Amino acid sequence: MKIISVKLNYNPTELYYNDNVLDYIYKLENENRLGDLPDSLLVFHTLSCLYDEIMNGGFAQYLYNQYDCTFKYLDFCVQKISHQALKDIICEYLDVCKRATIVDKAIASDSDVQKIERLDDKFVTLDEKEDLKKVFRKTYREILSQSSPFFNVEIDEDSDRQKFFLWDKKGVTIENALDSFLRFLASHEQMKWVITVKEFFSTFTIHAKSKENIDSNQVMKTWVNATDFHNALLFKCVIIRNLFDDFNEVLDINKSGYEKNEFVIQKWRNNGKYLLEKEYSTTVMLGASDPSLQLDVKKFKFKEVIAYLQSSCKNYDNISFSQSNGVSMDLYSDLINAIENAINDKND
Repeated sequence: MKIISVKLNYNPTELYYNDNVLDYIYKLENENRLGDLPDSLLVFHTLSCLYDEIMNGGFAQYLYNQYDCTFKYLDFCVQKISHQALKDIICEYLDVCKRATIVDKAIASDSDVQKIERLDDKFVTLDEKEDLKKVFRKTYREILSQSSPFFNVEIDEDSDRQKFFLWDKKGVTIENALDSFLRFLASHEQMKWVITVKEFFSTFTIHAKSKENIDSNQVMKTWVNATDFHNALLFKCVIIRNLFDDFNEVLDINKSGYEKNEFVIQKWRNNGKYLLEKEYSTTVMLGASDPSLQLDVKKFKFKEVIAYLQSSCKNYDNISFSQSNGVSMDLYSDLINAIENAINDKND
């Protein structure tokens, strides 16, 4: 068993695309420990389960399916909910359940069942009027603002979604890292890669794209065992994104944060509904969209990186180098100069 720290997203639904978080929630449900979740996530998860059950079969179905799981936390949710109309419906439901005779996770009295059914209508009407999922997210953020944004998640140290390994970057040069990156791409002989460097002001990322999808399970095995690939992590992290019809399958390889030279490769999925690109493809990145992981232009000598990649790609049949794109440092300097000149002209 291993403990990792996870940051609670501003949008809680994104947490459900994190396999570690999702597996942990299932684990807590199975072990009757759902209360170990942070308050914000516990309330959001409980309300989400309530919503799904009601929309599928009403409060009666929620009681039957969730009696041994989230039902016991509804009282706690009521204390945290600021939306009065939603709070009133849940309180009325709990009052009926507390007074009623429950047999085999179902309310026995017909009159109590009718009360529950009327609450179904109230709940659906309220959802149509105010979009309760937005209310749930707002409630989550209200609770989150009063607590730590981090919580600990229990995970298996090695699984089909996550593997740890040790690597020491001491003595590794930029050339070593780029060679390692290119060898990894070349090892997938059936795939044709095109490399571009995307620059934005003082940071940049290196992208390799193929129109075919990579075998993520094979990558997990080879990256952990083939130390020749590890040097690429001099560039902070490696992101491998498989794009399918309706989702992203992502592998990220970076420091695990718990041991000085410990790294982790982990696999997770993203909803692809809002993706601009829709064709099947794989993109491998050095650096990432997160600014804290992007590469420093000055530190890595951007022009030298470009020149080295252009020259080295010629050694591989399945890798080519394309023109770099993005906002260049020269363009940025020109923009600043233009602004300064405009200000000076105005002052004159």
